[in-house]
Amino acid sequence: MVRVKNRFLIIFAMIFALLVNYCIPLAQIASAADVNAISAQEEPVEEQVVTTNQIQGETDNSPYKDQLEKDVEGVVTYEVDNNNVYMQSTTPHNNANTSEDRYTYNYEGNSQVLDHILTTKDIADDAQVEILHLNASYMEEHGRVSDHDPVLAQLNFDEEPAADEDFSLTIMHTNDTHARVTQFPYLATAVNQIRADHPNNLLLHAGDVFSGTLFFNVHLGLADLYFLNELKYDAMTFGNHEFDKDSQTLANFVNEAKFPFVSANIDFTNDPILGKYAFNEPGQPGDGGNIYPAIIKEINGEQVGIFGLTTEDTPNIASPSKNIVFENAVEEAENTVSLLEEKGIDKIIALSHLGYDEDKQLAEAVDGIDVIVGGHSHTVLPEGEVIEKDEPTVIVQTGEYLNNLGKLDVTFDENGVIKDQSAELLSLTADSNGVRQFAADPAFQEKVDEFNTPIEELLQEVVGNTTVPLDGERANVRTKETNLGNLITDGMVWKMQQFFPETTIALQNGGGIRASIDQGEITMGEVRTVLPFDNALVAIKLTGKEIWEALEHSVSAYPSQSGGFLHVSGLKFKFDPDKPAGEKVWSVKVKTTEGNFKPIELDQMYTVATNSFTAQGGDGFDSLRQAYLDGRMINIDIPDYEVFNDYLVAHNPVSPSVEGRIVAAKEPSGENKVNPTINNGVATVDDATFKNAIEAAVVANSALEINLNGKENIKIQLTADQVAQLTENGVPLVLANGSVSIRIPSSVLEAGGELVVIISKLADTKGAVSPVYELIIQLGGKSVTQFSEPVTLTFTVDKNKVTKPDKLNVYYYNEHTKAWVKLPGATYQDGKVTVTTNHFTKFTVFENDAEIIASDSSDNNGNGGSNPPGGKNPDNTNSGTKNTVTDHSNTGNNPINTTNKLPDTSTNYRNILLAGILFILFATIGVFYKRFKKGTKSTH
Repeated sequence: MVRVKNRFLIIFAMIFALLVNYCIPLAQIASAADVNAISAQEEPVEEQVVTTNQIQGETDNSPYKDQLEKDVEGVVTYEVDNNNVYMQSTTPHNNANTSEDRYTYNYEGNSQVLDHILTTKDIADDAQVEILHLNASYMEEHGRVSDHDPVLAQLNFDEEPAADEDFSLTIMHTNDTHARVTQFPYLATAVNQIRADHPNNLLLHAGDVFSGTLFFNVHLGLADLYFLNELKYDAMTFGNHEFDKDSQTLANFVNEAKFPFVSANIDFTNDPILGKYAFNEPGQPGDGGNIYPAIIKEINGEQVGIFGLTTEDTPNIASPSKNIVFENAVEEAENTVSLLEEKGIDKIIALSHLGYDEDKQLAEAVDGIDVIVGGHSHTVLPEGEVIEKDEPTVIVQTGEYLNNLGKLDVTFDENGVIKDQSAELLSLTADSNGVRQFAADPAFQEKVDEFNTPIEELLQEVVGNTTVPLDGERANVRTKETNLGNLITDGMVWKMQQFFPETTIALQNGGGIRASIDQGEITMGEVRTVLPFDNALVAIKLTGKEIWEALEHSVSAYPSQSGGFLHVSGLKFKFDPDKPAGEKVWSVKVKTTEGNFKPIELDQMYTVATNSFTAQGGDGFDSLRQAYLDGRMINIDIPDYEVFNDYLVAHNPVSPSVEGRIVAAKEPSGENKVNPTINNGVATVDDATFKNAIEAAVVANSALEINLNGKENIKIQLTADQVAQLTENGVPLVLANGSVSIRIPSSVLEAGGELVVIISKLADTKGAVSPVYELIIQLGGKSVTQFSEPVTLTFTVDKNKVTKPDKLNVYYYNEHTKAWVKLPGATYQDGKVTVTTNHFTKFTVFENDAEIIASDSSDNNGNGGSNPPGGKNPDNTNSGTKNTVTDHSNTGNNPINTTNKLPDTSTNYRNILLAGILFILFATIGVFYKRFKKGTKSTH
């Protein structure tokens, strides 16, 4: 509401507003509105134009002196007494000044209200209002002076209205250059050509300058930095590899930079070395050698915001100081975009070292990001990718190693929204004909040669030879077994066994293998290039379960490349690519000290050689990190490249191959139980069925079971190859006919050869609650009489004969004592009694707990059992680690080959003795009979 006391004043205000809006759009206009010498009855008086010098002279003590020096050219002032006008203000008053900045006097005159500057609402956003000290520093005696300092109001207008303009920008970008210093001369030529054609441009780096070639090993990033400075990069964010070394190494890099670093989600505050370079407010393009969450770059009058993000996994995949905190990337991106928008920035670029998939998620999750210049995943995006939404986001990435320079031409509308874009990759490498798109810059090439001089000497030292090329290609070492991965891990086991002889397993992350080696001589330079991170060799104690979990994590990203893909020694494992992460691995076998492989035991503890990075949970290996935190890691403190070098020297020349240590194969759906073919009492299994059953048994970590279909008298035959499959896979063999089950450990079969097992049911014995079975085993044509590992027997008992299950025991027949002898450790469950034995003979079950049960003289015609050779008692003590065998060839098909029974010498002796007794008995009877006859005759 307006109450008018002076019509002339209202007319003037309206004319002033019209002039502001339409008549003088190119001027910078100010109104000094507090001139109280003019009364309400006086007309407004136009004052003269005030020059810069005049204002400067009157504002020497003003806190706004600097602002006035910038923008006072062509200022028009008006003297207006607004104190008789009451109006609701359309813009807020400037209250940013403290009381110390204001100068106010006592006014000797009529009391009046505080003056105001009047603007129309539609130009309020273009008004800049400042309170200036133009008054005298003391009160003039008996004079009329202002009651408070005047106000300077300035209206800013562009030469052409912004609403009618688009803004075009060319963004040049690189990422994951990894010390490829020799590529900079070609990059220089490309950048210079683009800058000549596109004056509105940026040159950005998305991280990972560090690590990858000997240039970094020798110069620690400063060779790369020389060229980054010469090329006048506008900004760079940090990759995870910038944290491969200590904080001082990175601080040296930052300190020497002539461009700013942007990092919105890394908190350096508590790091005593890097913290002094980090600031929490946006920086400016000229602020080189410092770290900001974002910078604001002015390009041809337009402001562009650039901020940086680094993968939160950096503590897992590099070695940053514990004082450095990596925060949630999406949350910090939202905060930084809001900060930039509050400052009026509507064109925003994210320099991201998160990875391609994460960049897409970032674009979807955070509004306001116009361009994402990506890195970390080494993804080649020839034409970029647009995430379509109300305000689209363009994602670009060049791949790796300065193979390409990325070029993105983008056009923003008046609201900072992308309306057009075109992305491409310019090759910096030679094509198949050796032709390059860009020539090398001579000055840059000369500097490369200078940096290369100390490296040449290192490259020349020969440390070994290889008869085959060694595959260290990035795509291969991150997805599958390679001969170089095998060679490196074999070297780790070899070195670790010098400290811990029991070590048979080694793990090496594929991300730590950085190059291939050609056939022929191997130099120290090549060794350092392959293993550039100087990770130490460590021993770590892991359970079988923790190893299995590590292998699951290793292939969790498959078929995508992963730096955590593990190369192994002393292990063989298989995984199903079609299964979800965490459920892919279906077979893990470990190498024994004898050189065989058997299924891993989840609760057993193993000594594993690996590198310090992986052992401490690098690449996200939580199971290994837990072992490290538990104190189960021992640091041998020998660099990985030195271990590899020593192995090459000791085993020169080398000829590694791919051995099937890591196999991507669909998990078998078959059964580990097979039904054999039975002809003439002999059971056999065809090779295809047997192989499928072996795989299923490996998957289930169980035995291969041959179902004998209730046959009580049968001979089982397996080929030597089938026996080898059992031993190589560590799969036990189970033979079951319903009444008796025999579980034979694979170790019992290690001697190899054809396997024959004979099961014979004998006549029942008095008091037994199960049938009597005689068991015979032959391996390679020889009877096995003593087992290296106990064999498990399970007998089905007649429940109708059982009254006291706790007294059920398995007994074997001792021929010498003519008695049944109890085997210790029998258990009963659900009608079955189970026990272990270290030899085969005759067995049955009694409901008795006596150590010895006398045999009835009618039992089996003496076929109640036999002892092993030497008269040893077959209790469960194992006197040796090898099977005891007796040579007996078996050429017939008779399931009961009595020629292979243990010798029954006691029975032969008894028969002779019995014959003698009978002879004496009949002779005695004959004598008495003759005497009786003789006596009878004499009486008659």
